[in-house]
Amino acid sequence: MSLHPHTFDIIASGAHDTKNALFNALARVDIALEALRASDTQSGEKQKATRNLKDARRYIEHSAERLTKLLSVFRVDSSETPTTLLPVFLPDFVEDVLVRTREIEEGGLSLLAECNYADVWVFDRDLIADCIVNALQNAARFARSRILLSVCVVGERLCLQVEDDGPGYPESLLPDNLRTGYDDCGIGLYLAQRIAALHWRKERTGKLILGRSESLGGARFLLELP
Repeated sequence: MSLHPHTFDIIASGAHDTKNALFNALARVDIALEALRASDTQSGEKQKATRNLKDARRYIEHSAERLTKLLSVFRVDSSETPTTLLPVFLPDFVEDVLVRTREIEEGGLSLLAECNYADVWVFDRDLIADCIVNALQNAARFARSRILLSVCVVGERLCLQVEDDGPGYPESLLPDNLRTGYDDCGIGLYLAQRIAALHWRKERTGKLILGRSESLGGARFLLELP
């Protein structure tokens, strides 16, 4: 099995960070359990235990998301046929993505979705959904108040775009620098770049475009599929 040259570095870096996050979660769970077991637990101690359990849940969720990305990287770089191309009804696709990212609005941000193409397009639904979910979660980390997901067709390309009103992408996360950006954002963008390139039709391939949002002023993530 032949892997992309950077796959092992990405998996090793991600596995190390995931291990640390899981140990952090376990330590917080132990603290919470010890407090709850105490027979003289007071309301203040219960609140502390609750906070630790919530933090543990956040760390575990973060680790699960990171492992999902790493598995997607492995799938893309190790399989001879990494994509499953099938017709996807775009309004349903957008709805599924919103269900997976409902915690964004629960956290106080405004997430608006616009699907301007109520028809089907052929792509790998699971891999592209992972890319868009990751883009929305990254936007939620930096957005001040608003995030916009838009889907449209321009010419013969499907455009899936995520914009926010945050500070925008740093230089370290622009496509030419992704080989060294192995944090959460870096892995997700690297993966999106690779997945886009695996979608091709009539000698044209998909591509990832990063820039600044004209409407919201922050980061602009654009995945174009032929």
